[in-house]
Amino acid sequence: MLAASVVGVTMVKTGLVPEKISALGVELSKVNQRSLLIVLASMTLYFLIAFILYASSDFLAWRLSLFESLGQIYVKRRKWITVKEAATDEDTLMDEFYRENKLRYFFLLSHPISLLRAVLDFLVPVVFGVYAVLILWAARVPVGAK
Repeated sequence: MLAASVVGVTMVKTGLVPEKISALGVELSKVNQRSLLIVLASMTLYFLIAFILYASSDFLAWRLSLFESLGQIYVKRRKWITVKEAATDEDTLMDEFYRENKLRYFFLLSHPISLLRAVLDFLVPVVFGVYAVLILWAARVPVGAK
């Protein structure tokens, strides 16, 4: 999807819409060049929809895995707290739990890193794909075209 988007954006922004495809022995008129951009936009839209479906599935699996891990940490923490009943301060218990289990820094970093991953893996490609489809659909064929 990203490759089709990059090709489309490059064609529109630089005006490099082919007038001739030598390998196929085809010469493109101005109308055919416009059709080529529409076909590329449609192809990019198809890949964008497929990407959104697959990414949604992966995102949900990833979130379920994260919640399962957090649930396991919560259960382990609860068991640990019942063993350490002498301490009464919940925050102190939590700090001791993470220190003893060497999880504190991993736990603290997990949310911001997960957020960055979600943006990079899911949001950036979708935004770029939508941008590519829109500019391909609205593109004008260069004036010098046949």
